[in-house]
Amino acid sequence: MPVENNEPMSFLRTLLAFSLLFQGQGGHSQSSQSLKQEVDKVLYLDSKVDFERSPGISIALFIGDSTYTFHYGRADRAAATAPTDTTLYELGEVTQLFTAVLIHRLAGQGLLELEGVVEKYLSVPDSSLAHLSVRQCLRHRSGLPRLPEGFGERIVDPDNPYGNYSTQTFLTQLTAPVLHSGEPATYRFSNLNYALLGALAAQRQGQTYDRLLRDQVLDPLGLSWTHLQEDSAFLRFYAAGYDKSGKQTARWQLEAFEPALGLRSNLLDLIRFCRLFLQQSPLAGFTAEEMMEDPQPTNVEKNFYVGDGWHLRRLKKYYPVWLHTGATSGCRAYVALVPQTRTGVIVLSNSPYGLGGLGWQLLRMLNHDWKKRGNR
Repeated sequence: MPVENNEPMSFLRTLLAFSLLFQGQGGHSQSSQSLKQEVDKVLYLDSKVDFERSPGISIALFIGDSTYTFHYGRADRAAATAPTDTTLYELGEVTQLFTAVLIHRLAGQGLLELEGVVEKYLSVPDSSLAHLSVRQCLRHRSGLPRLPEGFGERIVDPDNPYGNYSTQTFLTQLTAPVLHSGEPATYRFSNLNYALLGALAAQRQGQTYDRLLRDQVLDPLGLSWTHLQEDSAFLRFYAAGYDKSGKQTARWQLEAFEPALGLRSNLLDLIRFCRLFLQQSPLAGFTAEEMMEDPQPTNVEKNFYVGDGWHLRRLKKYYPVWLHTGATSGCRAYVALVPQTRTGVIVLSNSPYGLGGLGWQLLRMLNHDWKKRGNR
């Protein structure tokens, strides 16, 4: 829903008053404690989080230029360690936001075209991909299946279901329905889209996806904690993931599906990353608004749309919410932002149970129960 130009400024004046109560990190313990009381109410009373099911939770809240972090439970039950800002979680599909930024950076440098066909940049054996565009993959409108053909038969370790796919195996087995030029496919979320985009970018630049992502996105943003391959330097910072039986899970080891599912990160880095979409981008040639240009409807819900990487939920009388979720065998991630009010929420957990309800409640709290505030 379009909003009048004066509405964001009106809201930001109200937001400034709100921020005076909860001033930034460091040296404002009393105001942070007041905000924590509100977070506790949402956590324990509204969402009724069960810490038997969700051992540890890390939360970041954005309010204008200020950011607040809160932690609950245990990062590791056996060691009885509490999570902190540096605790590393698997991001699952939230990785796709980073891959989308990478693709847009390459497009901004003239190295590929968002409307260009995949075949122009990547050698694939399946001729049915001839008319498939980069943009269709970014928006899950490629027609690719949700899972690779024969996916279940290839699982060797149920705790690492995508681990048996090399990039070459993935490309060899890749299949898609025949798409006619100019004919958009309907929305169908598929990790294959982002595995394909990662392979495309790597082959186009003659680099590994890992190296390319670091050079184009992670290093320029100073995201020194975010990484793909397990690193011994980070071992003591990893949260222990747990499955639904409470058993500790192994961290996923991926290759072909790294661009779709593979990143590990923490609140420190995710806060920096999300600032890309809440203020002016520090990345040359990248504009966050381009990722949500002309969002397309999905078949999920009436007011649920998809852009490049991000999904968009349009509220009836409020500003749209950009969001993405992610899951692995032992971790969950949730990111949601309202750029017009410069508010946002990150929720990370070492649990297989979704915490989107908690994230949504927290974002609603920051946005006054989705009520626009007039001039005061």
